Amino acid sequence: MLSRLLDGAGHAETDAFETVDRCCSEARRDYLAACDAADRSRSLALEAFRLGDVETAVSFARSAGHADDARRVAWASYREACALLMALVEKTAARVAPGHDDLAAAG
Repeated sequence: MLSRLLDGAGHAETDAFETVDRCCSEARRDYLAACDAADRSRSLALEAFRLGDVETAVSFARSAGHADDARRVAWASYREACALLMALVEKTAARVAPGHDDLAAAG
């Protein structure tokens, strides 16, 4: 159904879809990378603490906190990009196929 929507979209709308889709993908990638970094830092902090290296444990714990901050920012960016994509789908669906709610629901 989304392909039918894109078939009726103009060049500018298609470019907008591709740009917003790319933003969604990049934000999702950034979110997952931040999750991985936070998990790694927490694991390293725990391991350093178990080995008695409190200074290193604190350093890794701080890194985990920074990665968690980055994760929250990336998640917000992802949600914003997805909302923008849905708005674009709904707007284009209303123009391309008025009264066809299945196109807007395809997003």
